[in-house]
Amino acid sequence: MKKVADPQHVTCDNCTTANATGYCKDCSKFMCSDCISTHKKWADFSTHKLTSLDEVTASDVSSTSQLLAPAKQGAPLICPIPSHDEPLKIYCETCDSVICRDCTVRTHKDHEYDLVSASYTKHYQELEGSLNPVKGKIEGLKKVLSALAEREGEIRERGEGVLEEIHEMVEEMMNVLRESERKLTEQAKRVTDDKLKELSEQIKSAEMSLSVLEDVEDYVEQSLKTGSPQQVLGSKKQMMERMSEVTGGINVEELHPKEKADFVLSKDIKSLHHIGDIVTYSSTALQQCRVKKVGCITPAGKVILFSLSMEAPDSSLLCVPLSSLRCSLVPVGKCDQPIHTTVTTTSTDPGVYRIQCNPSTSGTYHTVKVQVYDVHLEDTSLVIPINPYLDNITPVQPLNLGTITYHTMLMPMKNPPH
Repeated sequence: MKKVADPQHVTCDNCTTANATGYCKDCSKFMCSDCISTHKKWADFSTHKLTSLDEVTASDVSSTSQLLAPAKQGAPLICPIPSHDEPLKIYCETCDSVICRDCTVRTHKDHEYDLVSASYTKHYQELEGSLNPVKGKIEGLKKVLSALAEREGEIRERGEGVLEEIHEMVEEMMNVLRESERKLTEQAKRVTDDKLKELSEQIKSAEMSLSVLEDVEDYVEQSLKTGSPQQVLGSKKQMMERMSEVTGGINVEELHPKEKADFVLSKDIKSLHHIGDIVTYSSTALQQCRVKKVGCITPAGKVILFSLSMEAPDSSLLCVPLSSLRCSLVPVGKCDQPIHTTVTTTSTDPGVYRIQCNPSTSGTYHTVKVQVYDVHLEDTSLVIPINPYLDNITPVQPLNLGTITYHTMLMPMKNPPH
């Protein structure tokens, strides 16, 4: 006879997780240490014969399945009460337990009971039916886990999107700042150059006036030093006229600096200290939002396009991921199903969403239903104009009656006159 091949890999038949350390001959089951300990504590199993796994592996057994074979083949379990020594073939409905024939006349006298074979089917079906709520919960939890995983992915994707938006916004601001730097630099240079040009002209004028005055001064002083009294007196009138002419033609006050270093940079950097916020819209906050505007409708064949924006409580435009936004149209007064739409957005108009749909009717009011996450915003109305190019409408044709021109719309008739 063969032995158990690998005692270390015999799994507990009770918990089906731990390695078995022993074997119950009465139950025909391998058990781990924890299950054996529990097995011994139960009064119903107190008389069962437990054998260590080493003894089992040393016995003449071909495999684990052979040890379990008697139980699977219907080997009867014996009543744990030693004095009874009867197979457990009866089920006590009153006590909800399996008993033997001797138990029916002693501890279970006057109880309701039946053969195990007869009770098994009914209770099997009862247990199977009792699993329905469990299975329902399992399915519900699987859906919840799936929704949680999906939402986790959405949040991660939104987080990455927000980080990218922050990076793009800062890059855009840097470009704006660089452009502002260029303009301010040019402005500062222009103001500086204009002021320096004015000062340069004043400097040239002052230098020329100074040169003329110094020449006159040198001439008069030289005459006084070297000229004879007769020469000085003879040229006095000429020198006096020249000095009077020169000093009279120069206004020193006008040559004082007209320009001042009075220009400064007027800084406006308040907005740079707060360039945005990360806003979380809870269900309560979303319920306070409203559809602000439904833009103009652009027919494109049988497809129409229009824009839509939503307003937050602080009057700012609400920006949400496309995956969280649902929009549908319902014709007013009709039993038609909601018209599904395709929602898109553009980077040029944040907070403005493009709606595209294929309505079944035109020229009627439609209710625009908007849902953000799990919150339905207040409905708004939309009128889809008649498209003159629909298949069932003939284009407008003019009829000339005298000098008056009438425009009529020719409609197809269901029952034309004979």
